Amino acid sequence: MPPGRSAHSLPNDECQCPHWGYVIKGRFTYRSSDSEEVFEAGDAFYLPPGHVGVSNEPGSEMIQFSPSEDLKKTEEVIMQNMQGCNRAEPVVAERLPRISIPAGPARS
Repeated sequence: MPPGRSAHSLPNDECQCPHWGYVIKGRFTYRSSDSEEVFEAGDAFYLPPGHVGVSNEPGSEMIQFSPSEDLKKTEEVIMQNMQGCNRAEPVVAERLPRISIPAGPARS
């Protein structure tokens, strides 16, 4: 599947689920509306809602943590798009609302 097509039919065709993680091996590249970020082995990362995967090195590995409900909604759309991958156009799922998570209290 071409980069970015897995998020087709999500708002702005971008993943709306935040992710926290750690790159074990390799390199991952993500794009948000205003920048592109590369995460390499040894990097801890945060991806806010509104990102799309651009590429990764073959054999790359990461550990990723995401809010369960947000991830479930996003994965449903991605799975529908992957199932439609052999068709000319991905399956268009119902648009999901943008999810915002309020910031927690500041830590000292």
